[in-house]
Parts: sequence; structure tokens; C-alpha cells
Amino acid sequence: MSFKINDNVVLVDDKWPETVVNLYDQLPELNHTYVVRAVRVGVKADELIMDHRRVLESSLLLVGVFNRTNKLGVEAGFGAHRFRKLDELTAEQAAALKDGKNFHDLKESVKKVLR
Repeated sequence: MSFKINDNVVLVDDKWPETVVNLYDQLPELNHTYVVRAVRVGVKADELIMDHRRVLESSLLLVGVFNRTNKLGVEAGFGAHRFRKLDELTAEQAAALKDGKNFHDLKESVKKVLR
């Protein structure tokens, strides 16, 4: 699945490894909607720490979710495989969204920032 900046996405997998929970300041919430602020190549933190291997995957940064940066100034992102574009959700996934106004409020706040 390919994502781009300003895509509206929903977190569909919140089974975070313990290493991620310990490293991150903020984690997105299951069934909540977000706006993508950056797309890039990332390293799977759980495998890098446990096996000292570099497993590359597509990584997303989200509007309103911020984490500390490493020594090179790179912020930790989230594996793109955990998200679906809002317009690509199945009927069942769409019904699982917790709060309909959540998406609307976030979209409006992003519009204000981008103006």
C-alpha cells in the first residue's frame, strides 16, 4: 500500500512490541484517524534491537503524534503496514471507528495549520 503526505489514515493494528512501547513518547490509537505528515523508509525497531539487523519498511509520521529524535535528528515513525487509507476501509473496519467527529476535527485543524 502506498501512502503520501496529507492522506487520511486509520490505525488498524495496535499490537506494539514492548520495545516500541518503551521507545516512543506517543503511539497512535486503534481505529483513530490521522493525517500523514511524512512518508519515508524506516527501520523496524523491534527487530533492530533484538537481532541487530536492519529490516527496512515504509514508515509514517502523523500530524499530532510526535516522538523524540535520535542523535541524527530523525524522529521515530510507525510502520505503514499498521494503517489503511480512510477511503479503503472495509465496511466492518469503518463501522469500528470510535468517534466520527475525531476525523472531522483533525481534518479541520490540519487545514488551519496548512493555511
